[in-house]
This record gives sequence, structure tokens and C-alpha cells, in this order.
Amino acid sequence: MVVGYDHVIDEPRVQLQRIARFCGLDTPEPMAVDSYIETFLDQGLRHSQVTSHKLQHDPRVDPLARQMFELMDRLARDEQNIDSEQTLVLLDDLSAQLEQRAPLDHVLAAQDRQLLALKHTLEQQTHQHHEHTNRLERQYISLQQQVNDERMRREHLEHNTGELHAQLHNLRTALTMTQASVGEMQRSTSWRVTRPLRAFSHHVQQLTQRTRKLAKRLGRDLYYRLPVNQRQRLMLLAFKHLGFAFRGLSHYESWQRQQALEKDYGLSAQSSFHYRTNADSGKPRGTQHQGRYAITTTGTAPYCYLPPSRSRAP
Repeated sequence: MVVGYDHVIDEPRVQLQRIARFCGLDTPEPMAVDSYIETFLDQGLRHSQVTSHKLQHDPRVDPLARQMFELMDRLARDEQNIDSEQTLVLLDDLSAQLEQRAPLDHVLAAQDRQLLALKHTLEQQTHQHHEHTNRLERQYISLQQQVNDERMRREHLEHNTGELHAQLHNLRTALTMTQASVGEMQRSTSWRVTRPLRAFSHHVQQLTQRTRKLAKRLGRDLYYRLPVNQRQRLMLLAFKHLGFAFRGLSHYESWQRQQALEKDYGLSAQSSFHYRTNADSGKPRGTQHQGRYAITTTGTAPYCYLPPSRSRAP
């Protein structure tokens, strides 16, 4: 028995009665048939509908498929008996044609598989091409942004360069004016008149510097020749009464800062550094190093004092 889906959708009662007769069943009750039609069958379930008229006028349809469709349609309409001689002969003929075309169908099926594989490969390549294109577009946008940034930086540098050129021009103008003023001053009568005074002042400065260096060297030598226990007291007296001779020395500057602290805040250090020799330690000579620094308690403000000579004896 052959049942067509389109026939069931179009004539459900007729097809149900036909199926019941073929299967030897009782005729379905009308209420059951109505319930089946309303709850189960749906016109929206049929996505396409093909008729013999459409197949006859469609050149893409294979003649063998058209003959098979027409035979199945006549059997579904009971226009031809499935057990008749004519049906059996037509089925045998169609089967023989299918067997003859089997090798060609295999070739076509293989080609279809190749076409599907080629389609899949092309789709993958297309997807990769799109990804590569998108990546290149992103790189292009990034490079374009870098170009814009470099252009803005170049414009900023050009602007700064223009400002620097303007400043350089102004400085050159000021230098020219200054040089002209200096030249005018040097050509003036007062500059020529005071030339001996400037020369004398220069010689005095040089003499003062040499004198200070000589005094510093002599003072250091004299300091090292003093007894160790008298050095600190004599140095304080020298700082106090002859301070002008020690100006610029770090020891004298430190002593001045300490004096200022004592004067402003009433502070006085309770400890100071002094140099201890072997004679002060009470140990036999040769059992310790030649010179050591020690911290002792004292009421005198500490100051940075010159270390003893390495080789001279007091």
C-alpha cells in the first residue's frame, strides 16, 4: 500500500478510511477522525508540495525520477493496483534502469562528495581570508593612528623649534646689545681711568689667596707641633680671635654653626672627639695602633679638628 503525505494533508478522512480497509480495521469514528485532524495534522508541517504537472515541465528532474513519482502517485490514488502485471513490469523496468545507472550514480556521488569537500575548503579559506582582512584592517587603523601621533608630534616639535629659534634670536640680539654696551663701557673715560685700580685689586686678590694658602700651611705645621693636650684649647682661641684667617675652612665653619646654635638655643654638646695616643691609654707601647679616636664627656662645644700628623712627633 502506498500513502501520499500530500493526500493525507488534503484528504485526511479518505486516506484514514483507505488505510483501515487495507489493514482490515473498523471504520474510524467521525469524532476520533475530527480530533486527529484538529490536534495532529497541521498545514504548516508541509514545507513543499510537488505535482506531476510541475515535474513534467521542470527540465532539471531526471526522467527516471519523474516516472517513479507518477507511478507512486497513481498507486496512492488507487488508480493502479500495486499487484497488477502492469505495475510489476514497470517496477522491473525502473529497477533495471537504476542498475544500469548505478556506476554513473557512484561517480556522481563521488563528485558530489568532492564538491562538498571543496565547498568546505573554500568556506574555510574564505573565513581565513576574512580574518586576515580584519587583522590587516586593524593593523592599518593602528598604523594610521601612529602616523597621526607622529604628525602631531612633528607639528609640536616644529612649534617648539620655532619658539627656540625666536628665543635664540632674542638671546643673540641681547648678546649683541650687551657686547655693544660692554664695548661702549670699555671705551669710556671712566673705564680707562679705573684700569690701574682694577689691576691693583686683581693683584691684591691673588696675593690674598697665596697668603691664605701659606698661612694655612704654616698653621697646620704649627698645629702639629703643639702638645696634644693643648691643641684643642689653642684652636678654640684662634677661631675666636683670629676668625678672619680661617674663613672658608670647613672646621671653622662648623665651629661657627655650633656657636650660633649655643647662642640662639642655649645648646652645648656633652661629648667631643679627641685623639688618643699610646701614652694616654695606659697600655704598653706597641700593643695598639699608633692613633685612635675616642669620645669623652666634656662641657666644651665639639668642632671638627685636624687629625694628627702621621709621622711628626709632638
